[in-house]
Amino acid sequence: MTFAGYSVSQQAYLLVQNTSSFSMDIKSQGFEGLIGLGPNTGSVIWDKLDADDSSGDSVLSRIFSQNTTSSNYLTLLLDRQGGGNQSFTGQLTISELIAGFENITSMPKLGVDKVHKLTDADQHWQTYTDADGVLGPDGNAIVVDSIVPSAPDNQLGVVFDSGYTLPQVPRAMSDAIYGCVQGAEYNTASQAWTIPCSQEINLTFKFGGVEYPIHPLDVSTSDFNMVDSSGNPVCLGAFQPITSAFSLLGEYDIILGMAFLRNTYTLFDYGDWVDDSSNDRSDPYIQLLSVTDKTKMHNDFVTVRLNGIDTTNSTSQALLPSSQCKSSPISDAEKKKLYVKIISLSLWALLTMSSYNCRYEEKVLSRWPYIFVGCLAFVLIVIGIITWRCCIARRRRLAKTQQKAVSMGLSTGGLGQSSQYRAVDGTGSAVNLQQMGAKHDYDDDPYAYRGHKEV
Repeated sequence: MTFAGYSVSQQAYLLVQNTSSFSMDIKSQGFEGLIGLGPNTGSVIWDKLDADDSSGDSVLSRIFSQNTTSSNYLTLLLDRQGGGNQSFTGQLTISELIAGFENITSMPKLGVDKVHKLTDADQHWQTYTDADGVLGPDGNAIVVDSIVPSAPDNQLGVVFDSGYTLPQVPRAMSDAIYGCVQGAEYNTASQAWTIPCSQEINLTFKFGGVEYPIHPLDVSTSDFNMVDSSGNPVCLGAFQPITSAFSLLGEYDIILGMAFLRNTYTLFDYGDWVDDSSNDRSDPYIQLLSVTDKTKMHNDFVTVRLNGIDTTNSTSQALLPSSQCKSSPISDAEKKKLYVKIISLSLWALLTMSSYNCRYEEKVLSRWPYIFVGCLAFVLIVIGIITWRCCIARRRRLAKTQQKAVSMGLSTGGLGQSSQYRAVDGTGSAVNLQQMGAKHDYDDDPYAYRGHKEV
């Protein structure tokens, strides 16, 4: 395989011969497949082949291993076709920066959140937003609770994935972005919001103390020929409510695809994810440089969507009061997935509780066999204590019964002694009964004395 001037031999790929189940005809779109840009961890191909077989390593890992003197990073710049006044075209580089965007190296380094060892198949390029790091159409933070156990307060786990055209966000966040727009409707078939194409929506993400505005041409899209319930053309809300099943233990809240990435120049540093590269042993990180001019994006929207006539200040474009905002319904299929998620998170909560600190879930998962054995031992000890207490109580009860029998003249012996039982006839005189040699089933008779023979 040759790629960007690099060459690797004997590269393993996933052979897919039947594409009938795909959501689109990929060949008519001009491509035949995908090359993953993530680390080896999480690769199905890498997982299936022997560790000594380098042909299963990811393409970029193999490229980085060929030159240990270069930094292990990739950069991605996506253009916006159909408007936006951009002065660049889409580009992808390996171990080099695009001219004119060198300032990206001075942007905050966002540490990659590494997923748990038990679920590392879900490892992605992922990090956290700032606290209250998503600003909605009204300029206020959209407050959503994270499902990621390790997420700091008011921060959300975010995956950057160029393979997603439309970003996936929590349902409450999608509702907050589109639900207050006049004329907004939720399309149950597409499981996404539709809004009038004339509606300008402002949306901003915050990472590392830096704001990254999203161009309003990316917040909604006219590319899918959508219509509302009356048959009028509408635009699709690009930030869709996430409906796919989350990773088992909730590694992320948001997937930011191309509608976000078109607004940034993005650098992915692989660091020590590359095993055979000796020059870069640092932790992987992400850097983002905003390429959307906040002062110009309004004019772009007016030009493209409003034919140059600015109607964004009209009353028809004003957001509805919160009491009139709409919410999207949850489908039955999503409810089932939600139940599974609740069970998974409940199990996760039990595990993290045993660590006395929910921030140490990585340690908990790495020691789960010991935790399991410890819990099992605890249960057995509790059962043993309960059994012992029941036996003590039983002995005490039997002793009291015997004492009562002795006081009534029915027995002359004590616990553990041989005795002769006496039946009382109608005159009150004692009748001696011969002791039998058979042993008594004491467990079935609460009034039997241990050590006595049946009479």
